[in-house]
Amino acid sequence: MIEIDSSINIMIRINIDKTNYKSLSKLIDILKQEKVRNISISLGHVQSFTEVCQSIENTCFNKNQYLDELFNFALLLKEKNYGEYISLLEIPERIVYCGAVLDNNFVFDPEGYAYKCWNEVGVKEKAFMNLMRPQTDKEIINETKYLKHNSLLDKKCYNCIGYPICMGGCPYNNIYSKESSCYDYEKEVEDYIKIMMGGGFFDNNKKINSSK
Repeated sequence: MIEIDSSINIMIRINIDKTNYKSLSKLIDILKQEKVRNISISLGHVQSFTEVCQSIENTCFNKNQYLDELFNFALLLKEKNYGEYISLLEIPERIVYCGAVLDNNFVFDPEGYAYKCWNEVGVKEKAFMNLMRPQTDKEIINETKYLKHNSLLDKKCYNCIGYPICMGGCPYNNIYSKESSCYDYEKEVEDYIKIMMGGGFFDNNKKINSSK
């Protein structure tokens, strides 16, 4: 695709947990071997948000462990001299953490139900419309929960220097869970910025521990 049109932006999204993160090194070797350039790689944090996903909880990283692996992946790219090929952890060009809070973001299921968040797909009482009929009052409320969500109403977010990085975190988690979705970037912002600026500040022999 890039050979056809160099203006196409391609991102490889990799959801990582304890079962696959060690394969990242092999993936980079494959990309280098195939001379894949001018792409972005985005690591995603696998989490057991819903009851259906509780069975995978033991294989998920906690937030500090995920940050550790995020930083270690950047170091891996430098070690393998692959940073020139891709852009990793660029300063986010976004105004929200997740598209669920935008009015033009939808997730559809095979029956025509639309949801604001993919964690809700299949739970029809959380749908905000169906393509085959008019929107109900309950569905309007479901949609409004996300469209009116404002993480800056949380004083911790409002005063956090890391807010422009995470934009308040997962709206689904903020709306439905008592657990904070904060990744504590305020404590890690210096190392995070160094990675975003290209990793040139790192000592190859130094492993960053983000859970300090």
